[in-house]
Amino acid sequence: MNQPLQVVAIPAVVSKWVGQTEQNLARIFREARTANAVLFLDEADTLLMERGEGRASRHDDSIVNTLLTLIERHDGVVLLATNLADRLDKALARRLTYRLLFPFPEPKQRTAIWQRLLPATVPTAGEIDFARLGATYCLSGGHIKNAVFKAAFRAANNGNLLTHELLEQAAQEEGDGLAGKEQRVVGFVAERR
Repeated sequence: MNQPLQVVAIPAVVSKWVGQTEQNLARIFREARTANAVLFLDEADTLLMERGEGRASRHDDSIVNTLLTLIERHDGVVLLATNLADRLDKALARRLTYRLLFPFPEPKQRTAIWQRLLPATVPTAGEIDFARLGATYCLSGGHIKNAVFKAAFRAANNGNLLTHELLEQAAQEEGDGLAGKEQRVVGFVAERR
C-alpha cells in the first residue's frame, strides 16, 4: 500500500485516569490520519471487550464506545488482531470490512515454520527432522517459536549445540501447556460488508 504502519502498543494507550485512555486513542487516530498510516491494534480484545453483562465497568464501556466510534469514522485502514474473537464487542462486526481467518497450521505448514525459525546457519549437532517435528507436535507458530527459543537457550546454557532431542523436549513442553485446551481458530471469517 506504500503507507507507513503505525503499531499501537496497548500498554502505552491504557491509563488509570478516567478519560485519558479515550484521549490517547483519539490522538493515535489523528496521528495515523496525518501520516496517512495504516493503524495496527494488536490484541484488540484488550480495548474492545464486550460491553455490559457485568464483565466490564462503565469506564471500560466508555473506552469501547470511543474506539468503536473512532474506527467507524476513520478514513484510513485499521487492522485489528486478536486470538479471542469471542470476547469482542458485537457492535464491532458491522464496522469491519473484512474478517480474515488464520486457521491452525497443518503439519506441512508447521514443518515450514520449524525450518524458517531454524535456518541452516544455526549450529546443530546432528540432523534436525523438521518433517517429524511438524507432524508430531500440533503447535501454533507462536508455540513453535517458544520451543525453538527454549531449546536454543538450553543448548547455549550447557555449552552445547542445538539437537533434535532438545527441540523435541521443548516442543513436548509447549504441547503439554496446550493439553486440555480447546484448539481455536484465530481471526474472523472472510466477509465483505
